[in-house]
Amino acid sequence: MNLHFLFLMCTLLAGDSLATSFYIRPFEEFTRDSQNIVRGRLHQPHSEFGITSSGERNVHTYAEIEVLEVLKGRITGSSIQVRKLGGTKDGTTLHIPGSPEFQDGEVSVFFLGPENEDHSYEVTGLELGKFGLSDKSGETELTGGLFTFSNGPEAREAIGPGVAENKRVWTLKQLKELIAIQKEASPPPANASSGPKDQRPPVRAESSAKLDESPAPGATPSLHDEVRNDSPAGSSDPAKIAGILFLFGGALLAIFFYLRRK
Repeated sequence: MNLHFLFLMCTLLAGDSLATSFYIRPFEEFTRDSQNIVRGRLHQPHSEFGITSSGERNVHTYAEIEVLEVLKGRITGSSIQVRKLGGTKDGTTLHIPGSPEFQDGEVSVFFLGPENEDHSYEVTGLELGKFGLSDKSGETELTGGLFTFSNGPEAREAIGPGVAENKRVWTLKQLKELIAIQKEASPPPANASSGPKDQRPPVRAESSAKLDESPAPGATPSLHDEVRNDSPAGSSDPAKIAGILFLFGGALLAIFFYLRRK
C-alpha cells in the first residue's frame, strides 16, 4: 500500500468524529452558492486511481449521472461524471468521513461544484449536497443531505445561525422557485453583452433624429448635415485642403526638377 494513502487514511480515520462537524448553512444560502444543481440517476459507481492537480495519486470513486433535469448551471450534456475522494481499488482503501454514498440506479438532486480537470464534478459539501427524493401527498420532497444534519442531535453544536428554514419540508417545486428568484435578483456579470461598452455619453434623441432629416429650403445646414454630405471634392475641412495643396505643390516641384535635368 502506498505510504501516502496509509498516512492520509490513518489521519482521516483518527478524526472520524469530524463527519458531524460540518458548518450548517441556511438552505437558501447553500443553494445560491452552488454553481450547478441537477436531478439525475446514478449509474455504475466504480473506483479508480487518479492524479490530482497537485500531482498526488489518490483513489476516487466515479459514477455517471444521467441528467434528468438541470435546475441550475450550464450543464448541457445528457450525462456527466461525478466523483468523490475515497473508495477501494486493488486492495487500497481510502475512507473519507462524510463522503456521499453513490448507489447504482438511485435518483437524487445533486448540488455540484465547478467542472474538474478530468471533466467530472464533485458534490458540494460532501454528503450535505446530495438530496434524496420522496413523493408525498402529490409533492416531491427533498430528503437527507443538508436537512439530515440540520435536524439531527449530533449536529447541534455545528449548526450555524439562521438555519430555521432547514427544519421545514422543502419540495422540488420550492427549490425550483427559489433558484428562479435568486437568478432574477442576482446582478448581471461584468462582461454581460447588455452592459455599457464605454463611458461615452449617450446620443441625444433629437440629435439622432436630425441624421435622417433633410434641411429645409434656405436653411443653414447643421453640423450633422455637413458630416452626412461630406465628400473630398466639396469639403471645407482645412486639414483636407492643406493636404491637397501639399500634394499639388510636391507634384509641381517634381516636374520642375525633371525639366531642369533635361
